[in-house]
Amino acid sequence: MEITPPDGEIPDIEPEEVFEILGNEIRMGTLKALWEAYDPLSSANGLSFSALYDAVSVSDSGQFNYHLDRLRGRYVERTDEGYELLPVGLKLVQSVIAGAGQESGFDSAPVATDCPRCGSDTRLTYDGGRVYHVCTECGGQFQSEEYPDGTLWGKSFPPAGLAHRSPEELFATLTFLDWPMSARLTGNVCPRCSGVLDQSLDVCHEHNPAEDTPCPNCGYSKPIRAHWVCAVCKHHATGSVSGVVKNHPAVISFLYEHDIDFGYPYGTNEFETVVDNERVREERTYEQDLVSTDPTRVRVTLAYEDDELVLTLDADLEVVDIDRSDGRRGI
Repeated sequence: MEITPPDGEIPDIEPEEVFEILGNEIRMGTLKALWEAYDPLSSANGLSFSALYDAVSVSDSGQFNYHLDRLRGRYVERTDEGYELLPVGLKLVQSVIAGAGQESGFDSAPVATDCPRCGSDTRLTYDGGRVYHVCTECGGQFQSEEYPDGTLWGKSFPPAGLAHRSPEELFATLTFLDWPMSARLTGNVCPRCSGVLDQSLDVCHEHNPAEDTPCPNCGYSKPIRAHWVCAVCKHHATGSVSGVVKNHPAVISFLYEHDIDFGYPYGTNEFETVVDNERVREERTYEQDLVSTDPTRVRVTLAYEDDELVLTLDADLEVVDIDRSDGRRGI
């Protein structure tokens, strides 16, 4: 039987057609076979048509020709080496692999980080593809039927990432990932698809949290929240306004001047500094408050010892003023 490769091209298609293209065993098997042959350290990752045909185990070459043609131009390309995954095809398979990982039986486990609200013990839980850091005593930072009681924060995390990590290692990993994620959000780049983000402020004007529970009106412990929504894939993220500025050059400079570790523990009320060649934890102050509503202005104050850095943001989360307690100003 003579096997001839296809030579068609895939035109621009709608999302519905994308789902239809991927909803086929042969086409997904083709992507998987190319991924298995992919070596990130090699410049030659192609499979010949016959090798790919054999790897997918299709009985009819004409049928395989048709399905491979549906993938070309968007997920697969033909090169001198044969057929290779395009970046979008590689990312697609990697996403499937990440989502298919084992959850390693992870349910709930303690971590050696106290609650920033009440100082009680905390735990990590995993549910629905998200890791939650929860307080064992108080109501946490968020209150919603979607979150476990006492939630301090929650982050999407693929099941595959749980393999070979203890709860403490998982907590450290999420802390590490928070910095580049925050940088992408504040840089207006969607961390899922690299699309443009719409960013906005949300202010609870009837904020009334109890001592150990978030506000019943907005569901948060703080009255001001930042929101990001991707205009392309609809990825949504919510965070504190203080988190918006932590990658700002003025904040990085402030931390550097005081010899404060830029990667201080996420979700704590402490800085990590070096004293006499030893790392020590010291209490920090990182406050946010609403200055005005017309126009909207929010102030974030970072304090350490006798020094303060004050940044003012507008409704679009842009820093419009910078002030230092020593008289230095910016913007």
